[in-house]
Amino acid sequence: MNQLTQQMLNYFKNNFQQAIQRFDLNRDGMVERNEAIQIFRQSGLDRDSAKQITNSLFEQLDIDGDGYLTLKDFKTETQSSPVDGQFSQLEQQMLNYFRTNVQQAIQRFDLNRDGMVERNEAIQIFQQSGLDGDTAQQITDSLFHQLDTDGNGYLSLKDFQT
Repeated sequence: MNQLTQQMLNYFKNNFQQAIQRFDLNRDGMVERNEAIQIFRQSGLDRDSAKQITNSLFEQLDIDGDGYLTLKDFKTETQSSPVDGQFSQLEQQMLNYFRTNVQQAIQRFDLNRDGMVERNEAIQIFQQSGLDGDTAQQITDSLFHQLDTDGNGYLSLKDFQT
């Protein structure tokens, strides 16, 4: 595996939410092979190199073998429940995403555009990204437990202005 391929694997593994958003050109919550190839081509790679890196990514990361990269693939790769009170890697990644990209996260998850993220909106986004209902509920519960600082049942900019 060449250095560029390894760097892309590491990027996807360490920044899966951002990677899916960046590579998901049609915004359906999944990265298809042709989308990845197109992004790599736009980055200046020739077609063969883009295909080679894409094939390596999918071999390593498409855990369920459905031909798409989704949150479900990263969920499958990690533990789904907290171990010894620790959050799973996926839950921790989502917490970090919300904390470091507050405005963007709220805009992405606020489906009805009222400036707040409701639990059902978060669950819906996670399910659209390929997670099953139980996992989507678990991650949503973790997010709200950690981030809904005023306890009003919504995530908004106010929760991050402490």
